[in-house]
Amino acid sequence: MSFGVRLATTLAVGCGFWCASHLYQRWRYAALEHEDKAMLQARPGDADRDKWTDAVKREAVNYGVSPSTLISLGSKGCIGAELSMLGDAGAYIRHHNPPLASEIALIYPYLFASWVGTLISVPYAVLLATSVALGQEDMRFRIAPVPMLLLFAASGAVSSPWGPYTWAKITVPCAAVLALISFAMKRIGGISWHAGDYLTLAIALMAVLSVGTVFEFLAIHLLCACALELAIRFIPACARLKDNVPYNAVLSVSLVGATIIAILKGNLL
Repeated sequence: MSFGVRLATTLAVGCGFWCASHLYQRWRYAALEHEDKAMLQARPGDADRDKWTDAVKREAVNYGVSPSTLISLGSKGCIGAELSMLGDAGAYIRHHNPPLASEIALIYPYLFASWVGTLISVPYAVLLATSVALGQEDMRFRIAPVPMLLLFAASGAVSSPWGPYTWAKITVPCAAVLALISFAMKRIGGISWHAGDYLTLAIALMAVLSVGTVFEFLAIHLLCACALELAIRFIPACARLKDNVPYNAVLSVSLVGATIIAILKGNLL
């Protein structure tokens, strides 16, 4: 692949996923606001109301609740005054549903991941860019968008040197094993993964295994997880992540980092 083609691919894939992630973000905010308005008008029972307000409190920490919803709940006495006052706070309003222009800095991780991926193939560039999108959405909404997850799996299958069929035969059992590990972790230590977590991990493991960097991936993964845990404990700005660690952000960094190591080791070029 020539430098010009690589540059064009990087710009197309990186900018495309940056915009796609922002469009999903706008849709997600609109959907959440619509649900909140419906709940405010429906006057649910005590159990449903408590469940909803608990969800609002969790999402408000990540700026995922519209300011009008916080103000309305505060006026009804459903949430504390401190949380209700966030609806009028300028900092909260700026972080809730920010415009594309304010997220210009986020384009650089997309471009970097895409460039690293083009050193292998176009599908691998899509795989890495998708991982960044999954990480961004996980940090903002604590959820992996299903369309992005499907694209992540498809690009991993297409970019694998084993071929999609062999890749799928290995990935599906790997995901099942990770599900069993997740079940054991929940029973023993109370640590819970969701289906999207071990599915994305299985796809990432198969991607790096196909280029022989699985041990580097796991090492970077552990390093990122430890760094994030330390940040949550000792940096006040990161304390809001305590109850919900953005797992896919760690996975994306690990996947891109392991790919860079593979390239530097001369396994791919």
